[in-house]
Amino acid sequence: MLTLDLKSDGAPGDVLLAKSLEFNLGVCVTLNGRPVALSEPAPAVVDESHPVFERRDTVILTPQDVGTFADLLNQQIPSAEVTESSP
Repeated sequence: MLTLDLKSDGAPGDVLLAKSLEFNLGVCVTLNGRPVALSEPAPAVVDESHPVFERRDTVILTPQDVGTFADLLNQQIPSAEVTESSP
């Protein structure tokens, strides 16, 4: 059987990646020369907030800021000019 030996630096997802490759490719996968055990739990992942996507400040909008649906329907949209051109 073909064996794929992955070099691991101890990252939390290495065990899961090895098991996924083993399942999807149908090959024996080892981490740093050791077989990956099925019962080997993955290390805990530390949840850190992303500096852009998970901002802590909250914006509260009032109905005056947003308006109503009828207000949106009544807004005038400038008409677009359509010019015909021949090829």
